[in-house]
Amino acid sequence: MKTLMLFIVCGLIFGLSVSNATVWRVNSNPDANADFLHPQDAIDDDNVLPGDTLYLENGSFFHGVTTLNKKLTLIGPGYFLSENELSYAHPNPANVQRLDIIGGSSGSKISGVRIPQGIVVVPNNSDSIIGIVIERSFIGRRGGTGHYFYSLNIANNVINITVRNNYITSTSYGINLSGQNTTTNVYNNIILTSIGTIRALGQTGGNNIYNNVLRGNSLDVANSNVYNNIFVNPNNTVHGINFSVSNSTFHRNITTQLFVEGDPIDNLYGQIEEDIFILEGSPDAQWMLKEGSPAIGYGQNGVDAGAFGGPAKYVLSGLPFLVPRITEVNIPQGVSSNTIPVQIRATIQEE
Repeated sequence: MKTLMLFIVCGLIFGLSVSNATVWRVNSNPDANADFLHPQDAIDDDNVLPGDTLYLENGSFFHGVTTLNKKLTLIGPGYFLSENELSYAHPNPANVQRLDIIGGSSGSKISGVRIPQGIVVVPNNSDSIIGIVIERSFIGRRGGTGHYFYSLNIANNVINITVRNNYITSTSYGINLSGQNTTTNVYNNIILTSIGTIRALGQTGGNNIYNNVLRGNSLDVANSNVYNNIFVNPNNTVHGINFSVSNSTFHRNITTQLFVEGDPIDNLYGQIEEDIFILEGSPDAQWMLKEGSPAIGYGQNGVDAGAFGGPAKYVLSGLPFLVPRITEVNIPQGVSSNTIPVQIRATIQEE
């Protein structure tokens, strides 16, 4: 009864946070009495209309591929909830094993979701996908080929996509922008890979890549503006990061790589990782700047470089903006009446 009541209270509080669209609860636990057991069930349901919101509840694991072909907002509770010692009554993420965003999804938003096998954004016809926002989510990738070689693969004909405030990790590449994409904004992310962090080649244009922490062996971009980032070699050596920057601006970045002839000027080279970050705490908190860090105030217009700098600072655990979270639930035991007095405390993420 206590667990069931917690699910019901979660639904009531979530329902208060969105007023202009229908809100649907999604929980993989049948005992939660949610509207759907899997986000794919909701997406395929004719009663779920474009513009609606799906709340993916704590502790759910949605197996398989979820294919988004409708304009929807998917909101989860965030990630690293226990690691950051947040006051959360149920500190477990909502997991979508893999997410494919295809035609018909223009205008969709993903926030606070843990996606361990990555995201592919690819139109399934000649139409474009326009105006996707992917934020405050954990995006992973281990192995894979083709579209699935990257944690986040954005294919041809994707316009005006925003990737911000995410924690992205991969055993291969982090983000791939391919084809005739325009106006792609990648900012305030933490991207940790075994190979390359961001690949934006071919006919890709109009990319803005700024205020990220990028730990990997390479950055391969064309037609991009790259600034206020911190680049770290995963092998902890002074060489080994390959900067391939074609027809792009590259300035006010910080890197552990030593300067070599031909590298773009107006950047800070040869820095030491231990001098930049605190390197302790949770997986995302360790990339905060330490006192005296050379990244403090180094960015364009005097902002801090890295994911925690600039106007859209990285939010620990990807807590969704203005979404309530329950911090305490008190349900008395042994109540004999039909009315159960429940006390809850909740807070709202305001940044």
